[in-house]
Formats: sequence, C-alpha cells, structure tokens
Amino acid sequence: MRLSPAAHAVYLGLVADADFPVGSVILEVLREEGTNLPGPVLALERTEADWVYQVLDTEGRPDPAHAASLELCPRCHAAAPAAPIFGLPRSTPPAADSASAPSPSGAVGVDGPASRSAPAPSAVGAPGSAGAP
Repeated sequence: MRLSPAAHAVYLGLVADADFPVGSVILEVLREEGTNLPGPVLALERTEADWVYQVLDTEGRPDPAHAASLELCPRCHAAAPAAPIFGLPRSTPPAADSASAPSPSGAVGVDGPASRSAPAPSAVGAPGSAGAP
C-alpha cells in the first residue's frame, strides 16, 4: 500500500468509523502472476463529495481497459469493515526506517496484510475475473 501523507495517520489507526481527509490517496500496486512484475495500480482518492476509484497503468495513467469494471468499486468498498478500506493495517506501526519513510512523491508505504497478484493482463478487469477491482 502507498498512502498520501493525509491518509497515513488515519490508516495506521484505522477503525470502522475512520474519516479520511479530503485529498487522501491510497494506492495498491498489483503484481503479475508468475513474473511478479508491477501490474495495474488500484487507486482511491478522497474528494469533497466521495471517493474516486481508478485503475492506473504502471506509468500512473488511467487504464481505459478497466473503465467498465470501476462501476463495481463503490458498491463493494461500501461494505468494507472500515469503508472504503478492506484490510486493517498490522497491529503495530511500521518501523521508521522502512515503510513509513516518505517516497519522493510524498507517499508513505505501509505493508498490508497480504500482497495481491494480478492475473495475466488479458484477464485483468474482465467481468467475473479474479482481477476485477
């Protein structure tokens, strides 16, 4: 997981009624099965109105191949234990020298409960596929 500075503290103390501030960004980079190369990036951005869901390519551009599957994101994420976040962070904050160090973009990394692999690119986001966000 990669978190904007605005989302970092809320995520580390995540509870069911957590309120992420406007401007919070949460990213998860999926990995391609078999190669472990970076795959699609799942992105959540908190706006004044709601959360915006996106699937980005490895260069950070919106991936039009996933546009249709994005309609499903808000419905599933609304049912998350700490909407819109499914997994809770580990029970103790990460060490200062590892995941909490800011990246050049200002994002902060946090290890989630498990990393996810993306299926082969042709199956990612296909309706009913395991790779649909």
